[in-house]
Amino acid sequence: MGKLGDAFVDNSKWKH
Repeated sequence: MGKLGDAFVDNSKWKH
């Protein structure tokens, strides 16, 4: 995982 994975998880976490 890296920037892409972090961004994806961040998006889901921030969205919720």
